[in-house]
Amino acid sequence: MEGIFLIRCILKKYNILLRSRPVYKFFNKNIKRKLMSKIKSQIEVDNIQSLIGELKKLLENKLKIIIGIDGYDGAGKTSIGNDISNNLNINLIDFDDYIKRKGDSFAKFINYKKLKESIKSQDCIIISGVCLLKVLKRCKIEPDIIIYVKRFNQSCTVWQDKDECVTRNGNRTILKNIIEDLEKFHALLGERKKIRKRDFKFRIELISYHKKYLPFKVADIIYKRKENI
Repeated sequence: MEGIFLIRCILKKYNILLRSRPVYKFFNKNIKRKLMSKIKSQIEVDNIQSLIGELKKLLENKLKIIIGIDGYDGAGKTSIGNDISNNLNINLIDFDDYIKRKGDSFAKFINYKKLKESIKSQDCIIISGVCLLKVLKRCKIEPDIIIYVKRFNQSCTVWQDKDECVTRNGNRTILKNIIEDLEKFHALLGERKKIRKRDFKFRIELISYHKKYLPFKVADIIYKRKENI
């Protein structure tokens, strides 16, 4: 009972909805452990030089390491992964290179056998992609260091994807709001366009992933990437 009480306190600290029991089933042992350890230890950086510096400290005297780069779609994960790869001379694996075929979602179309073989064949590796923790969990691989990329405005005051990454609404409510906003937008342009739910499956997958795995909470490093004008 003391363990459950401690977890409830941690979740409450992070403003996670506690009213419904299904929330708990999403938190496997690794995520619970990471939440407890990240309360005081999460690092925030806003430039690549600082990020490389922090990684060098964490990588010191380590012969084997898996660095994971997570973030919302379009946050700049691959670009940052390439910068880290070039600076630290570590190979980069991008999930996009392991997609078997394009579809209306992401995780279910990954070639997991090929991906797992590529990761296991190298001692030091950088892995980049959306739904990072979900995909690696299916591969039964846990990253040693997690970097979460947040896309900010130029003044670094507004997290551009916060509304979809930090939400208490259900998927149906989120989808309804997205469709209504798009219909209003097309109406302002004088266009009549039918918005279909199936066009947003990938977006809903990302929102669900963030609600379930809280990647921005369990990350070791938060990278605030300023968006170019």
